[in-house]
Amino acid sequence: MIAYFDLSPPILQMLGIAGAGLYMTNFALLTSRVLSSEMVTYYVLNIGAAFLVLLSLAGEFNLAALAIQLFWIVVSFWGVITRLFRPRPILPSERLSPLP
Repeated sequence: MIAYFDLSPPILQMLGIAGAGLYMTNFALLTSRVLSSEMVTYYVLNIGAAFLVLLSLAGEFNLAALAIQLFWIVVSFWGVITRLFRPRPILPSERLSPLP
């Protein structure tokens, strides 16, 4: 499987470590309220982290890790889609006042 990507095991391992670091950074930003789960950025960072870890599995395959990464990718895409296409709430200043 390594020949398909043509990446050496150390590079694949570094990609996995970068993905894990991105997961941890994203979670720290969420916990410190720099990011919100309502922000598309949160989900895009999760997709990136999962993709990097998924690539690293080409060097050392692990079925459980594959399942977790695919889950994160699917749920994160779902999060992006729901946040991009849901109706925007009406602001109080945009509400129509009743007729006299």
